[in-house]
Amino acid sequence: MTTPIGRFVERASYLDLFIFVFIVIFSSALYFWLIPSGHSLNKENIDIFDALYFSIVTFTSLGYGDLSPIGYGRLIATLVVVLGLVFIALLVGKFASERQQTILLLLHTSDCQRRISNFSLEIEEINSLLKNGCNIEKDLHVATNILEITAKYLIFNI
Repeated sequence: MTTPIGRFVERASYLDLFIFVFIVIFSSALYFWLIPSGHSLNKENIDIFDALYFSIVTFTSLGYGDLSPIGYGRLIATLVVVLGLVFIALLVGKFASERQQTILLLLHTSDCQRRISNFSLEIEEINSLLKNGCNIEKDLHVATNILEITAKYLIFNI
């Protein structure tokens, strides 16, 4: 990845992403549980389970509507929704990136295997020509060309 965001997504592990989810949901739940009722939820006597339920529903952007934020709680709920959407985007991006890397590795491996197989066949052919001894000078020239190509190929892949 060439962009800073792409490098961030590459470096982030699944554990990092789920720690991020835990921090956002738990801190949001603590806010809605501990803040006075004028800036929390539209329910009296909010317990931690109501706050946690609301935070999870808001983070996943389901929004059932049975609880709704009031006052500054609306700002916090908006922030939680945005962070939830960012999390989903990062998670999908991470899955897609890993899948793409796997496909590229498979393609590269199969291409290298094909080239090595062709190279070994050419070596066997040259070996049989050298054993026959017909045109040694011509065969040595062909062998030299193949070895040069192989050296360039190996240097390129290193």
